[in-house]
Amino acid sequence: MSTSVLDENVVYLAYDRWVCGRLDCAGWHAARTGRTTSGYRLTKVTGADVEAWMREFDEPLSCECGAISLDNPQAIVQ
Repeated sequence: MSTSVLDENVVYLAYDRWVCGRLDCAGWHAARTGRTTSGYRLTKVTGADVEAWMREFDEPLSCECGAISLDNPQAIVQ
């Protein structure tokens, strides 16, 4: 059995949604390949992403499953 290429403690942009590296959040295909079933490569969230999200929605950026919630753009390490 192959291991995940995603970090469970990181939030990624999966085309049009935020997911963490957990299998139940990112999904099997993304966890194993780093891409969505449509082929979109998942990219790590950036401090600018968190900043823009909070400016637009006035709430922390969270992954789909809710396991990770980000509200400090400076805490994002690239």
